[in-house]
Amino acid sequence: MTPGNLARRLTTTLALLLCGCSGVCPLGPSDGLSVGLADYVLTLGPVKVPEIRRNASGLTFNRENGLLYMVSNGPSAIVEMTTDGKARRVIRLRGFGDTEGIAHVRGTTYAVCAEGRSAVYLVELDEKTEVLQEAEATRIGLEVGPVDNNGLEGLALDPNAQRFWVVREKKPRGVYTLPVYDRVVEHAELAQPWDAQRHPRAVTDLAGVYLHRATGHVLVLSQESGCVVECTQRGRELSRLMLQAASAGLEQKIPHPEGLTMDEQGRLYICSEPDLFYVFEKRRE
Repeated sequence: MTPGNLARRLTTTLALLLCGCSGVCPLGPSDGLSVGLADYVLTLGPVKVPEIRRNASGLTFNRENGLLYMVSNGPSAIVEMTTDGKARRVIRLRGFGDTEGIAHVRGTTYAVCAEGRSAVYLVELDEKTEVLQEAEATRIGLEVGPVDNNGLEGLALDPNAQRFWVVREKKPRGVYTLPVYDRVVEHAELAQPWDAQRHPRAVTDLAGVYLHRATGHVLVLSQESGCVVECTQRGRELSRLMLQAASAGLEQKIPHPEGLTMDEQGRLYICSEPDLFYVFEKRRE
């Protein structure tokens, strides 16, 4: 083991000891750790998910049941999946419009973001749910600029701070946070951790977002630039995963990456239009 690898391992071990058994790190986004995206390689994929049909848009991992949930934006639906990309069931979404992102909140509560309606919806999805109606959901309105096809593209939960992260695709690019409301809100209280339009981190659009639980770092996905970028919560880049051919074990580039999430073992999941699913894992030393 090289001295650099040894130092990184000692730093990681110390952080995990401080975090305790829950895996929730209290050190926050300035703890100096990194997810280390450059060390990730493809271990599965592309896997076609025929149940999604087209327009795969977002992913979330439910830590309580060990399943993935993929949302599509046309037709609007949620596909419950195993971590190897096998669909278990399809939940239809009625009246939500252009659903682009999904995040597991707790228990049977999930959040989905709707680009055309510029809103986040809280929905209840249990083992028997077959259809979710917009009229029965809790709507949280967001004011992030004109509503068009360059609006809300990704959604993630920060479980440590109990807030959502959302990204706007472009014109302008935007990274925002808002509280996890439990009621209907016309205009959510938004914060902007960094100006993604003025400081784009060498990406031309934002297609997805994920909040890494242990470090507090933000992973942003760019469809046009074909990469995942790990940032601090103030937008400083820490690592990058390229999604191009001959990178990270990919034989061909991921054609249209739209959503990402991670599980408790650190595996990275990415979905791509129209109906593709990929798994990446960190190289073993």
